[in-house]
Amino acid sequence: MKKGLLIMALLSLLFGCKEKEPQPLTGEHHYSHDDTAPSVIVSENIESFCANYYNCALQCEEYNGFFRVTVMKNEDGQWELKEEKRGISVIVKEDFLQAVQMIVKENNLVKQNGVYSVTDGLPEEYQPCSVTVVYDSGEKLYFTVKNEPEGAWHQKLTELVMKQAE
Repeated sequence: MKKGLLIMALLSLLFGCKEKEPQPLTGEHHYSHDDTAPSVIVSENIESFCANYYNCALQCEEYNGFFRVTVMKNEDGQWELKEEKRGISVIVKEDFLQAVQMIVKENNLVKQNGVYSVTDGLPEEYQPCSVTVVYDSGEKLYFTVKNEPEGAWHQKLTELVMKQAE
């Protein structure tokens, strides 16, 4: 009995410590679309906002170009803007959300509503970016697509967030 346990422990150590083989980068494309996602959003009053993307202008060793920004009401009922990697956490006014809505509208982000379109194995700057906007009407804008590291809405949103963080 003890010999069997010893052999199992040795085998576990031998095979458990082995480095895992990297998964092959297949280049496979994955696409789906939520047919129930609205193609028009009537409301312009944002209740919460989250965007996760790569911005070439932010690329540096410390932050790696990735940017994840959220805006939602905190427990005190104030709008709180957060960007975790940079340690940004500030209270913003409603005009900040109006500016975010202008970026959404000017860049016609609703055209991607409900889309999931990603390709395996792309460089980090083209890894998926995602946006989720919840409106006071209950409408929701959400998508996950291949990142455009120099995309116009990325730049505008980044500038807006960094201005608030000053």
